[in-house]
Amino acid sequence: MSAPSSTSTMHWRSFAVGAVVSALVAGGLMFAQQQREQRRLERHKQKQQQRVAKHRSNVATMQQQQQQKKQQKQQKQQKPHHQEQQDHAGEAPQELPQEQEQEQEEDQSQSDALAASSAKGKNDSFNFVTIGTVSSVFKRKYGAPRQGSVIPSARGVLRMHGVPREALEGLEGYSHVWVSFVFHANSNKRFHARIEPPRLGGRKVGVYGTRTPHRINPLGLSVVKLDRVDLSAEVPELHVSGLDLIEGTPVLDVKPYHPADCVEGFTAPDWHANTPQVPFDVTFSETTERQLAELVAAGALEFYDSLPAIREAIRESAALDPRPVYLRKRQNAEEVYGYDLDRLNVRHTIDAEKRTVHIVDVHLWEKTREYKDI
Repeated sequence: MSAPSSTSTMHWRSFAVGAVVSALVAGGLMFAQQQREQRRLERHKQKQQQRVAKHRSNVATMQQQQQQKKQQKQQKQQKPHHQEQQDHAGEAPQELPQEQEQEQEEDQSQSDALAASSAKGKNDSFNFVTIGTVSSVFKRKYGAPRQGSVIPSARGVLRMHGVPREALEGLEGYSHVWVSFVFHANSNKRFHARIEPPRLGGRKVGVYGTRTPHRINPLGLSVVKLDRVDLSAEVPELHVSGLDLIEGTPVLDVKPYHPADCVEGFTAPDWHANTPQVPFDVTFSETTERQLAELVAAGALEFYDSLPAIREAIRESAALDPRPVYLRKRQNAEEVYGYDLDRLNVRHTIDAEKRTVHIVDVHLWEKTREYKDI
């Protein structure tokens, strides 16, 4: 038997070196991914702590303001009548417009209610930790539905980094789950007790008579379809669809949807029940059809790997008029708008009178930052 040639030996050594290098590179990439995930979780934790601190600071400020006003009122009551007349001698009476006066009274009543609630239950504060984070087709709140069930094709993943794998065993037997979460992208600066739902055309209603995210405690509750549970992933994953949660949403809890949760004979106010949201008709340009086919073939999307699936997701989301409420009054049928879905920026025109939406084109949103802000 002849000895192996030097060429074969060199080939074998090259193969071994290549395998070692590949293993080192793979290990380095995995380590880097773990580091990025850890930094992201730390940032989420810091933001949550900041929100809690800000809320406590706001409550303390309102309590202090309330106490100052109470002291001023007491001093005013104790002041002699002739002294009060001297203090205000020569001053012209100041009258506020009725709307401004009413708004100040509402703000004062809201501040009083919050301060009183905090004073009565100053020990009733709770600290929660996030048990997961959402990866969603909806990257921003613009374009996300108000209820996930209206866009069944919407997909997402709940990465459950805060619970052991064993805690999720048995969940795969359910078709739907409840998700408790935080409205982390809220932009409201202060609490308003009454708001204007889009369906009421400017009429106000109490915040707790709606499902607005602008609440004292910015907590949300959604039902989503549980497509599968992946306990073999590096971080346990719940793959869901029909969701209304945006990218980065902190998850506080997950519960199975139970048959008893389906309530028969429920009622809703007339303004809600009698004004259903009628979907727009959606059409696609030839350019859009070609772009979608190319992007799917290239594997460029995160949640969709087939042309019919991404096309249906765009149709369902665009049919609900994804524009912010303040832009829906515009009637220019040629104006181009955009919203994010998966890794795409979807550009479209909309004719509110004919109730039609036309998809002009789509691009990977990393390359179209100018369209991000509608």
